[in-house]
Amino acid sequence: MEIFFTVVAGAMTFVAGQLALKILIEPVHMMKNTISEISHDLILYANIYANPKAMGIDEHQDNAFKKFRILSSKLQANMALIPAYKWTCKLFGLPTIQNIKTGSSNLIGLSNGHDAALNNQGILNCYSAQKVKLALGIYIDKSELMDPDKERKFISAKEGPG
Repeated sequence: MEIFFTVVAGAMTFVAGQLALKILIEPVHMMKNTISEISHDLILYANIYANPKAMGIDEHQDNAFKKFRILSSKLQANMALIPAYKWTCKLFGLPTIQNIKTGSSNLIGLSNGHDAALNNQGILNCYSAQKVKLALGIYIDKSELMDPDKERKFISAKEGPG
């Protein structure tokens, strides 16, 4: 009878481990992969979002801006998969719900940051990228930080070409 209980306890431990893996660990891993992908693409496409053009002119730019929208969606979707995110994020060192929203909305801002509607659209896109990095805990060297107080000056320069 002892062997039976040992086998049952072992099977229950295995099942509990698999449940924890599928319900908690894998979604957290997916979230961290998405944040890593965002970090990668913010560096990869920096030359594109810092120098925006009208849509349809540059296929690489169009793809980059589409990718930022997809990453924003993935970020939100990954958060929804993690149970009790409000507490789980603290346990696994993930961004808070508010920081996910901030990162996601600024990725959408990057996705929409084309056509040079503002004279300083490229600079404003760089501020959006910085906000994404800060919200998601992506490293930025202190020498590369843009002064957030100066962003207001760039926003106020609203007249674009034409």
